[in-house]
Amino acid sequence: MSFEVPHHLDNDPLFGFEQTNGMSDLEEMRKMEDLFSVKRTNPFGTNDIRLFQEALSTMTYAGMQELATRVGLNPYDNKPLLRNRLIRAFAAESKERQGMITPPRKDYKKLDPSNPKDRALMIELGMNIL
Repeated sequence: MSFEVPHHLDNDPLFGFEQTNGMSDLEEMRKMEDLFSVKRTNPFGTNDIRLFQEALSTMTYAGMQELATRVGLNPYDNKPLLRNRLIRAFAAESKERQGMITPPRKDYKKLDPSNPKDRALMIELGMNIL
């Protein structure tokens, strides 16, 4: 089942926006990556596959070769093969980077020294009880 855009929305500049702040998802991602200087810390210049594919689509063959050299790929493949290898390298790098993200901190139960069970646990753990 495909979705057709109604004709009256063809030229509507707000049709593609999914947020109420007027920025598309990609624009928001670009702003966040600029804020965190991702271009300096990531050899691909972005953490988002959509932004990377957009950059690849406008990149010259020489630019792709330079990027391939920077990320450790053979820069002498033909352009379509080099593009595919860069995308696979980006995906592999993203997968590795996901493992380095620490899980969110869970809210742990606060131990109450006036509660006998908590007090016993605090003593067992060697915690100072005031």
